[in-house]
Amino acid sequence: MRNGKDIIEILIVISVGILLLNLVGDFSAKIKIASERLNVQEYNKYRVVIASLMTLFGALIEWRNIVKIFTKGFCFRFSLFIIAIFLILFPMIPWEIMLSIFKFKAAIYLSAYISTALSILGGILLVRSFRKCE
Repeated sequence: MRNGKDIIEILIVISVGILLLNLVGDFSAKIKIASERLNVQEYNKYRVVIASLMTLFGALIEWRNIVKIFTKGFCFRFSLFIIAIFLILFPMIPWEIMLSIFKFKAAIYLSAYISTALSILGGILLVRSFRKCE
């Protein structure tokens, strides 16, 4: 009964995805409070947590490939892995450092949408950097 097993797997993936998004919502409220209090350390800590959760969400999008990696083995794509690590770590860098090193405009770097998109894409590419051996 393959269809029943597929439905259960999909329900589990959806449940984990909803849990991750709920956690992001909780930490988004905390990051707003930290920014209103001008608490930079708390703000940066919550940004790292949110970026990590969104990376996990991106990996969850590729859940079928994760299953294949553990059941059928994998080969490693180094170039894709390096890009994925960059996309995962970039949103986690504190904004003061980014502004002082790269002279980015604050509005561009601090955009939550850009940070979220980079984290999700990093999670997807991280899973895709481990491919089935042929």
